Amino acid sequence: TGRQFDTIILDPPKFAHSQGDIERATRGYKELNRLAFLLLRPGGYLATFSCSGLVSAELFQKVVFSALADSGRDG
Repeated sequence: TGRQFDTIILDPPKFAHSQGDIERATRGYKELNRLAFLLLRPGGYLATFSCSGLVSAELFQKVVFSALADSGRDG
């Protein structure tokens, strides 16, 4: 549709319920964030969250930065 947004809030449900889910969860977080970056207007704000306690803050940050790089957008 070509729509873009000034602010996007991503607060998905828990993606990782066990250690075995972490890889799948990080792929899901990456794709969700990549798509959000594509919908974000330049200069906009993305607030993104993970309630999966098994996905560390450090890993989540790496996933989000990787999603940004894959989106081809600037941070």
